[in-house]
Amino acid sequence: MDHYNSLHECRRCKPCDSELDLEVAEKCTITQDTKCRCKQHYFCNSPDSCHHCDPCSKCENVGIEKECTPTTNTICKRNFWWIYLIVVGIVIAIASVSAYCYKKKRQDFDVNNEMPCPVIQKPSTSEVEPLVYSDVDLSTHIPAIVEVMTLPQVKAFVRKQEIPEPAIEQTLQDHLNDSTEQKIKLFHIWYQQHGMKGAYENLIISLRELKMCAVADKIEKKLNVVTSSNQENGR
Repeated sequence: MDHYNSLHECRRCKPCDSELDLEVAEKCTITQDTKCRCKQHYFCNSPDSCHHCDPCSKCENVGIEKECTPTTNTICKRNFWWIYLIVVGIVIAIASVSAYCYKKKRQDFDVNNEMPCPVIQKPSTSEVEPLVYSDVDLSTHIPAIVEVMTLPQVKAFVRKQEIPEPAIEQTLQDHLNDSTEQKIKLFHIWYQQHGMKGAYENLIISLRELKMCAVADKIEKKLNVVTSSNQENGR
C-alpha cells in the first residue's frame, strides 16, 4: 500500500505483461507498486500510465535523428528526396531547352551562314551576249543539287517558291527517317510545279537572294558542263 489507510488487506502488485511488450522497471515493494516500462525497441503511446507498447519506427535510407526511448518514438532525419527530384527535373528541362535552342540556332546558321551575295545584273536588251543561265533539265540533276544543301536550306528554298506548307510537311512525314529522300522529294515538287523553262535561273537567283552564295556557286560548278554544252548546241 502506497499511503496510510485503515484497510485490513494490501493491494496485489500489478504484473508487467510481456505480451503487451512491457517489462519491469522497478520491482514492487510494500509501499510502492510495480513500475513497468516498454521493452527495447518499443515505446509507450500513452502520456499517462502505460498499458501496452508500440514498436519503434525504422528510418530506412534516411538515417536516425533521435533514437527511440521507452516514452518516445524514433525521430527520423527529414527526407529531401523530392528536392532532388525537382532539381533533376529543372536540370533536364534546362538541358532540353538548351539543346533545342542550339539545334534551332544551328539550322538558322546553316541557312544564313553565307556572306551577302553580289547582285546578278541581267543583261539589257541592247546587249548581244547570251543570257547567263540557259534552260537545263534539272530532273536528272536533283540528287546532285541537294547533295550540297542541308534540309533546312532546301525547306527555305521551296518555301520561297511558295510550295504549300501541307505539301512540305506531308513529304517530310512520308520519308521521316531519310533526310536525303526528303530533300529530293521536296525539290521534285518544286520542279514539277515550276517546269523546266527558267528553272535553273530561278534556282540560282533564289539561292543568292536567300544568301546561300556558296551553295549557289557549288551548284553552278556542278551544272557548268551541262550549261556550256547546251549553249554550244544553241549557237
